[in-house]
Amino acid sequence: ERLVALLASMGVRDLRLTGGEPLVRRDFPRLAAMLTAIDNLSEDARKAMAEKAKQVAILGAGMIGEVHRRAAVLAGAEILGVMASSPERSREVAQAWGVEQAYGSIEEVAESKAEVVHICTPNASHVRYAVALMEAGKHVLCEKPLGVSLEDAQLAAKAAEDAGVVNTIPFTYRFHPMT
Repeated sequence: ERLVALLASMGVRDLRLTGGEPLVRRDFPRLAAMLTAIDNLSEDARKAMAEKAKQVAILGAGMIGEVHRRAAVLAGAEILGVMASSPERSREVAQAWGVEQAYGSIEEVAESKAEVVHICTPNASHVRYAVALMEAGKHVLCEKPLGVSLEDAQLAAKAAEDAGVVNTIPFTYRFHPMT
């Protein structure tokens, strides 16, 4: 009930994802933890983020992509565009999210004005996308896992260091009480 109230306060009219799939109960703990973390940002953190809206692109249009989009918006970011599983799906989601750009490829994202890119795609694509984006000067927030092997994670860390950008993963408190 608290999650439903929190979602309603954020403008969610029903519990469906962008693609129309209904949220199911097993999704609630993870989603609730993410929303709670956003809700609990300190006032100083909110002010610092609001000083300059970050321009963000989202890779992935599933449930986690939607969560990242909402989190970025709540943090004061401007969502420039989305890249989904196909150019057609990117256009559908861009229209549903009310964003300008539907990216058809990782190269388009790398060439975009986005300062920060959220990677919410299947695990095997994380490092490939992250490295390409960091080499283009983008900061990356990559869903877990950072890589599917130690070598992948080390490659991503080196790419971030070489490019002088941030490569991070979101951290939520599993089993964090929602009181």
